[in-house]
Amino acid sequence: MGYATQYGLFNGRLAANLDNGHWTIAAWSKNIFNKNYFTYGLDLTASTSLGYADAWGAVPRTWGVDASYRF
Repeated sequence: MGYATQYGLFNGRLAANLDNGHWTIAAWSKNIFNKNYFTYGLDLTASTSLGYADAWGAVPRTWGVDASYRF
């Protein structure tokens, strides 16, 4: 039987509107504190099973810049 672990992530976005709101430039980041956690696990190690276990980690800290123009 599985169980759930709670965790929290800190994300952020800072944007500036230019030229009366026609241009928007934004910088963003996800998982700012680079929290390590698992998103999924598979355990098939029981004596009557395949003897295999694996786990998938989450995406590490990411960041970027967006620019958009509104007509």
